[in-house]
Amino acid sequence: MMLLPGLFFNPEKLNSPDFYSWSFAYKVLFILGAMTIAKQKYYFAWKLADAVNNAAGFGFSGYDQHGSPQWDLTDNVDIWGVEVKQACRSIEFRQ
Repeated sequence: MMLLPGLFFNPEKLNSPDFYSWSFAYKVLFILGAMTIAKQKYYFAWKLADAVNNAAGFGFSGYDQHGSPQWDLTDNVDIWGVEVKQACRSIEFRQ
């Protein structure tokens, strides 16, 4: 997951002399791609921590109205909520 996209959006190119010769639009797209790939390792670690907590039983918060178990007591991050929110202040923290 990290190797193949890293070939196209290698963050080490940000400090190379040819980066400064690129057009502004290409620089923006390259930085966006490189930072999106860099975020994936953090998302992986957060979701791995969620899985460990759920495996230990710490994430169990009870049953919903349909009788299905809920495993969201120790959610570290809501990736979809982080990626599509328009402002940081609109992110809701669960108690």
